[in-house]
Amino acid sequence: MWDVQTGVEIWKTPSGSHTWCVTSVAFSLNGKQVVSGSSDYTLRFWDSETGEARSGHLWGGHRGPVWSIAISRDGQKIVSGSDDSTIRVWRAETGEAVGQLLRIHEGRVNSVAFSPDGRYFASGGADHMIHIWDTETGMPKGAPLIGHAGIVRCVAFSPDGRSIASCSDDRTIRIWDAGLDPEWESFQALHGSWDCQRFALSRHPAHQMKQLYASDSTETTAVWYDRETGWIMGNEMDHILWIPPHLFDRVSVGRMKVLIPGPALVVDLSKFAHGTEWQTCFTDSSS
Repeated sequence: MWDVQTGVEIWKTPSGSHTWCVTSVAFSLNGKQVVSGSSDYTLRFWDSETGEARSGHLWGGHRGPVWSIAISRDGQKIVSGSDDSTIRVWRAETGEAVGQLLRIHEGRVNSVAFSPDGRYFASGGADHMIHIWDTETGMPKGAPLIGHAGIVRCVAFSPDGRSIASCSDDRTIRIWDAGLDPEWESFQALHGSWDCQRFALSRHPAHQMKQLYASDSTETTAVWYDRETGWIMGNEMDHILWIPPHLFDRVSVGRMKVLIPGPALVVDLSKFAHGTEWQTCFTDSSS
């Protein structure tokens, strides 16, 4: 622990507190506690004034190094992400695990972050994906945020909880709509997104491809991007739109609001004709 003003060391943990590398630390909002995560698979709680460990708060549960931890603003919950591909929520007061281990990422969970109100948290992993979770139920909130072409190293919520920032080995920073407000829910229902039955390159209604790729509205037919060929595919056979594969990582899709650094590609679909609208492209040469 260091004094920010003077740079003087206030205290340090005793030797052997963790038996391997300390990989992550986080303050509680009131500044009275610090939580540490370690490659020894555990988390530990410390008094920020004295540096004393809280007895009984050396937690297990993960089967791999703990790479990231976050504390909710009210100080009641802690979330941790591990090399074992799992996420765990803990009660800060007792050190007890809340619910089961959460497993959805393929590979290391590098970063976790709570929303300002603590109702949700986000996780970013080695599988290039970001997931949003309901803290109480432990269930994913909607579809994953897809767009990074490399390992996601860090995720963070904006102060109003409406956006998520992420950074990756693909050398980009991306800002996403967290989808936690009624306005987004309404938009999503009307216009779809990257992993729904409709395809969107922006959240502007005029830029949506509104053709459904399922005969029954209850079916789920994915619209997906083939990174090898560059084609955006619908119904597993329909070639919808082609983007050069080496440029796709510069395209904002679905819930992505900002892509840094530029120049990003902006695809305007406001005059795009597809499906039954193909006639709008026809010009009668005889007239």
